[in-house]
Amino acid sequence: MAVNDQKRSLQVNVRLSPDNLKIMRQAAERLWPGVPLSNSTLLLTLAHHKAQEILESRSQARKSAR
Repeated sequence: MAVNDQKRSLQVNVRLSPDNLKIMRQAAERLWPGVPLSNSTLLLTLAHHKAQEILESRSQARKSAR
């Protein structure tokens, strides 16, 4: 199956405590003030943002080690 033929979405179920959701909402508000986000958009956007940050920092660390 070619990459373009793959299903574009994957369902993921997550359970968060009210405190964890509150922390994530606060982080999103700090990054994107005033932007209305659904719970799913909030979680996916923060996860994607952090994943990019991790990958970029590891890439930079490898470059500096050379």
